[in-house]
Amino acid sequence: ARRDVTPHTALVDTRSPWFLRATPADGWHAEEWTPSTGDRWRWTAGDAKVRIENPQARPLTLVCALKGWSGVERDLTLTLQGGPETEARRIGSPQSTVRFPAFTVPPGESVLVLRSPQPLTPAGGGDPRMLGVCVVELAIEVLK
Repeated sequence: ARRDVTPHTALVDTRSPWFLRATPADGWHAEEWTPSTGDRWRWTAGDAKVRIENPQARPLTLVCALKGWSGVERDLTLTLQGGPETEARRIGSPQSTVRFPAFTVPPGESVLVLRSPQPLTPAGGGDPRMLGVCVVELAIEVLK
């Protein structure tokens, strides 16, 4: 069960048989936001990793959708670290949503890797960062 508290915060029932935790790991720039609208996003900085904690005693099947954009056309894959790469999805500008094939995570900790073979691009405007994909939302859903 999930109850949204704010546009960016929700309460979840950790006793649910489909509960898992997802937290950003390496490969992300700091979160950015627009105070007037509340919009939030994070840029990738190379291979972007998401740590998945599956506290269940059984594997869980997940599907993921990424809402975002890139200043250049990019191929994206989302894989379980150490596993086979998924078929690439294309993202560019304007903002769009790309969906990745389902995959299974075992009990315990796993790492998802969001990867693009295209080189990072300079942010410009005096910003020294090298940027990949602007991720507005990475939705991770457990299939029941």
